[in-house]
Amino acid sequence: MTANPFFEPGFLLPAAQHLVAFRDVSVLLVWQDSTGGQERRLVGFMPYRRKARMLRGESVTGCEDDRLLCDWPLIDRDAALPVAGALLRALRANGMMGEGLRVHGLAPDNPLRLLLATAARLEGLAIIASLRAPRPASGSAGPGPQFSLQEARNQSELRDGVEILMALEASGATGRAGSAAVQDNREAAFLRAMSRNLAREKLCRVSLLMDASRTVAAALTLGRGKRRWLYKAAAEEAGNQQETRDRQDGLLALIQRSSPGLELLGLGDQFVLPASAGMPVHDLALSDPSPRRPVDLARRLRASLDRGLFRPRP
Repeated sequence: MTANPFFEPGFLLPAAQHLVAFRDVSVLLVWQDSTGGQERRLVGFMPYRRKARMLRGESVTGCEDDRLLCDWPLIDRDAALPVAGALLRALRANGMMGEGLRVHGLAPDNPLRLLLATAARLEGLAIIASLRAPRPASGSAGPGPQFSLQEARNQSELRDGVEILMALEASGATGRAGSAAVQDNREAAFLRAMSRNLAREKLCRVSLLMDASRTVAAALTLGRGKRRWLYKAAAEEAGNQQETRDRQDGLLALIQRSSPGLELLGLGDQFVLPASAGMPVHDLALSDPSPRRPVDLARRLRASLDRGLFRPRP
């Protein structure tokens, strides 16, 4: 129903291959039965993670990882409401709605937000929505006339752009803290494979801010069309922190100027976005409002203890 570049095979397969955090993620699939001799079709896809708590029921979340700026499920638009209802019923039937389902990164005009809310009401689930807005830019009008925008036009340039982005990130405060992508072999391998795979589908772009022949800022965006997600950005350290931030702001401003009407999406304080970008996003939480009995609490406690005592080591 709504495209999600973070659930593309080009993103999830490298994540499952390289990143430990994705190895305990399960996938819920909804199939449409075959009719008239036709093969069955996949109409619903939702990666999720089960979270067990000692005194409370299990909760179901998206992959709940900082690398996923949005985790809404993929739903066939031709059968949207039945598929959404089937996803929620499957979670509820398996006892996975005790603490609720939370979906991140829904823009206010995203039709999936209304669809999930409608399906939740039909299934008797409580709905809680919270609004988050990205931090706006510092107000700089943009880079000076000596700066120019350069975008990767082929696989070779994109590969080089990703390496430049990781080098810029490692040269600053992130690198000194030891949390730059290039300082983690798994993270670097994932970023290289993911960007290469999504670029083949025209779902990934690398933009560089150039000062003559020197790169002073870089940004990686995901998605296509007039709405893209700002996945990672970094700037070369300048004389002071404000100048460094202005370089990143200037790059994002040039990206928007190059594509009139473009909306850059990002969450929380993760990125500084131009004033015309950064549409607020919602977290949508769905939970089972039915009252809990003491016997339910005892059953959950016993199950949690069993999992803690007898869970095999990975």
